[in-house]
Amino acid sequence: MDPAFLANFQKLARDPAALADFMSYMQSNMQKSQGPADNDDDSIVKAQLDQIKNAKEVYKRERLLPPSPAPPPASRFFLQMQFENARKTMLQMEREGSAGGFQTKNTFIGSPIDFSTSPISSLTRIKIRDMMVRKRHLGNYFLGRIITPANRIVAIQFAAEDPEGDAIHISFYHFPASIQATSRFLDAVLAVGTTFIIREPMLKIPSSGGNPMIRVDSPSDIVFVSDGDPILDGIRWQSGSTLPKVQRRPTTLEKWKALGDQQFREKQFLGAVLSYTEGIKLDATNTALLLNRAMAYLRLEFFSRALNDCRSALQLSGITDQDSVKALYRAGRALYGLGDWTSAKACFEDALKVNEAEKESRTWSAKCDARVREQETGEYEVVEIYRRSKSEGVRVDVADFVGNIEVASMKSRGGGRGVIATRELKAGELLVVAKPFASVFEEDFQGPKEMLMVFNLMTDTTDAKCHGYLISKITTMLFSDSSRADLIYHLYAGPSLDKPPSTYPPETNMTSTTHQSSPLFNDQVAVDVSRIEGAASFNGFSPTPLSPVNTMEDDNKKDMDKLNSPSALYTLPSLFNHSCVPNCTQIFLGDVMMIRALQDIPEGTELTVSYGNDGNTFQKRIKHLKKWFNKCDCSLCEAERSDGAAANKTREEVLTKIKKAKQKPATRSSLQEAKRFVSQVQATYKGSTQSRLPRVALYTAHFHLGNQYRELGQNFELIEEHINAIKALGVKVIDESTSGPVRAGKKGKDLPIETDRAPSTPGNDEAVMTCLRLTAHFRRGLGDNVRAERWLRAARWSESKIHI
Repeated sequence: MDPAFLANFQKLARDPAALADFMSYMQSNMQKSQGPADNDDDSIVKAQLDQIKNAKEVYKRERLLPPSPAPPPASRFFLQMQFENARKTMLQMEREGSAGGFQTKNTFIGSPIDFSTSPISSLTRIKIRDMMVRKRHLGNYFLGRIITPANRIVAIQFAAEDPEGDAIHISFYHFPASIQATSRFLDAVLAVGTTFIIREPMLKIPSSGGNPMIRVDSPSDIVFVSDGDPILDGIRWQSGSTLPKVQRRPTTLEKWKALGDQQFREKQFLGAVLSYTEGIKLDATNTALLLNRAMAYLRLEFFSRALNDCRSALQLSGITDQDSVKALYRAGRALYGLGDWTSAKACFEDALKVNEAEKESRTWSAKCDARVREQETGEYEVVEIYRRSKSEGVRVDVADFVGNIEVASMKSRGGGRGVIATRELKAGELLVVAKPFASVFEEDFQGPKEMLMVFNLMTDTTDAKCHGYLISKITTMLFSDSSRADLIYHLYAGPSLDKPPSTYPPETNMTSTTHQSSPLFNDQVAVDVSRIEGAASFNGFSPTPLSPVNTMEDDNKKDMDKLNSPSALYTLPSLFNHSCVPNCTQIFLGDVMMIRALQDIPEGTELTVSYGNDGNTFQKRIKHLKKWFNKCDCSLCEAERSDGAAANKTREEVLTKIKKAKQKPATRSSLQEAKRFVSQVQATYKGSTQSRLPRVALYTAHFHLGNQYRELGQNFELIEEHINAIKALGVKVIDESTSGPVRAGKKGKDLPIETDRAPSTPGNDEAVMTCLRLTAHFRRGLGDNVRAERWLRAARWSESKIHI
């Protein structure tokens, strides 16, 4: 690791102030809607890029090197000591909780990941001593037994033995439901003595050196083995049939149920699923086990599997009315989670037919009605959704909605996909309401504090912690329900992976349970983690909450927010292409994304959103957008590109001077300097002089000049400059007057601006704030309440089209 980079990590672990300093460096390489900080430290950014570059070279060399014999297996005693000490550290961190220090971790994503598609029946067992380093052992499986407590760093790690008694380090990445896995979770799911299979294992030398390990990136490569499984026929464990000091596994249905019930009460839901599954293997017609496992699946949000268990229970002869109500209610909850509101309501209503007093079913039936109404009409209680997102948590219960749009092949995009209007759209019209396929928020994390650095080899960026865990969450979702896989696999996943199909969305039956009857860990599923990493990296959004524009916050808090920014993947919104001057805008209410038209849009026009126009200059935008493409062809970039490199460099230089000048009090001399700034920036715009294109650098210069007039008490000049500033953002002002009769708005509307389009990004929030400032200047500075009210209405109109 780069020494400077390591030094910063060491400082972070013991010094909160150093952590705050470091966070300010982390803003340039986050997800959509996040951009470079003004105070990026070049050495830190360079260290991160060097880390990524070096990792790419290592992975490339690794792929070119041939397999080689593995060094002798590690000492069993050494591995036991290593993992037992790691468990002690993990327990100490859990005891200290949030009062303890930061855990600083890093991981790499974006390297090629292999996974098995072969059933175990087609594979033969391989011993540790026969494995080769840097080789995927196609045609083989590894049979292992856990011999040490499991621990979690980024991956879940432990030592396991093979029947011959050799021991090896195992790492499970993206293990299901293991985000912030606790020691209790690990003991419930990966207890010492657990027997498992890894399909077509890969033996690797850790990047830090040392003994080889078996690394598993896709959980679909893992299959747990029950006692008495035919695959154990003829297997004799060198260390004995059972490990010393290991509690014997249950052997009866009743004991498996009791263990599952205990794990459920302790909120170890995955452990409960595995225990109930062992009981069901002994009696597949046990209603209680099926319904209890369904409830555990619901808590894990494995909705298709929960639905399958409920349907299996309802098909049993002799099921009691009480169990029928439980099965119908839980089936309704599963269907509700899958977004099938109509079928969910039918289940709740059937439950009420059996028992009219079933209050929960009545409540959920009403919720289904509300979701169907939202989905069909696009009518939402937006203010109430906002309030709920603030008071009840970021995940808000609403239905998806798709307006008058469709996915189409775009000739202008080289045949790639985009979204177009299917009829003429009006400014402010609601086009999409979308819940995320998966999301991770800082609020999801409890216990020991953790800072995870995710070095992304696909995008050459350093991503936020939540992005790394988003990949694990999506992996878990597809592992539990493969019927939804194409919703992710058919998204663009970067230039190194196969192009997705030309149409979207794929045909899926999300309420089908045909693939959900087998145990959770089985050899019939294959999860492509590389595709998931690509889809999340190139389509992920950061659903930052809606908040008052231009809120003044402490810089360290802003930096903390960037580093802890949430990450989410939305399916249909991922098909919207980028423009620096988009005709649509997206906002987030909790985890809910809403996309609206920013302007009147003709039928057949491509609909675009901004992937984050961070910074107010051409250079900063192209730096941010490099993750997605080398050249943005939007009208703003084309115009500013035509202005020439010298003009763009001049803007950068003038903006730097303005930033310094703002720190000084206004004088007659500084006023003349501010006028020169306006002239200098104005002279750089040649190809980008279209009145409706935002010229944010010119806005900044006019705004600064206006503030100079304000400090010097020249109110009329102040207002004129702030009107010039808002015009520089592409807003068409139809009444620039500062005194005398008020000019009527277009079509009788009492606004001083045109209403055919809202202010576009970049600069939409600045436009709203400038309208509000003009309101204050007219009212307080000139005592002109009529114009003050008109500019207030302009601010409200702009805000309503941009946000709510």
